[in-house]
Amino acid sequence: MPCLNHNRSDYEPLVKSIPDGPISLNIIAFIQESLNGYHVVRMKESKEEIVVDEVFVDACRKEKIQGVLLVKEGNVRSPEFVDLK
Repeated sequence: MPCLNHNRSDYEPLVKSIPDGPISLNIIAFIQESLNGYHVVRMKESKEEIVVDEVFVDACRKEKIQGVLLVKEGNVRSPEFVDLK
C-alpha cells in the first residue's frame, strides 16, 4: 500500500545506480489516511516496513501483547517506540 509522504520523509536509493529501485529510509512520514480502512499493511515504497494504525496498537495494548516493538513515525536511525503498556 503506498503510504510514504515523499515530501516529509528522508530516504535514498539502496542502490545508487537504480534511483527508482528499493530505498533506504532515514526519516519516515506517512500520508494521513493512507491505510484505507486496513489495520496492517506493507509499505509499497519499502517492503521491509509494515505500517499499523491506532486500532492495531490499541488491540495490542488491550490484549497485553508482548514481544512486539512498534516504532513511531520519525527518525529510523534513533527510533521512538510505542508504549504498549
